Amino acid sequence: MSWHLLRKGVAGKPPFQEEQDKKAQLEELKRLDDEGQIDLYYLDETGFFLISCVCSGWQDIGEYLTIPSRS
Repeated sequence: MSWHLLRKGVAGKPPFQEEQDKKAQLEELKRLDDEGQIDLYYLDETGFFLISCVCSGWQDIGEYLTIPSRS
């Protein structure tokens, strides 16, 4: 074992129906924007912080553990 920084990883693909519902909602918002009924803005949710969180822990040599993100 050795000491390594842990990586954040994607938790997985969302359920098919959830993904389809969100796509439909986005298309509806785009349509409303095109019609001038709303002003649609896109934001980046990367989340930068002045104090970084560096996670580290023990893992086997050659093994790269990830921490799944939550939505």
